[in-house]
Amino acid sequence: MVSDPARYPYSSFPFYASSIPSSLLTPDPLYPTFGDTEEVRRTNYREFVLARLEDYESFERHTLTQRALGSEAFLQSLETNFKILISRRPRGRPQKEKREMEAVQ
Repeated sequence: MVSDPARYPYSSFPFYASSIPSSLLTPDPLYPTFGDTEEVRRTNYREFVLARLEDYESFERHTLTQRALGSEAFLQSLETNFKILISRRPRGRPQKEKREMEAVQ
């Protein structure tokens, strides 16, 4: 993937975000809902797509670390229903209880 959708050769982003003509595209019927004027639509469309890129980066980060992605309620329901630990834990071994350490000494 590319970090800038305008650089992806098969993207419709330049068509919608910059009004670069394309004979291959049929305008999306939802595009006019981005604003009343062409300039407003382009600006809103760019903001919409770039915000989704942030979502994609979060998704990619969670995929690489093999962690579930979702709200706290969703993650909690996964832990409850599947009896697995999903929430983030501190790195390293758990520290021994104070009583265990005193017993060793």
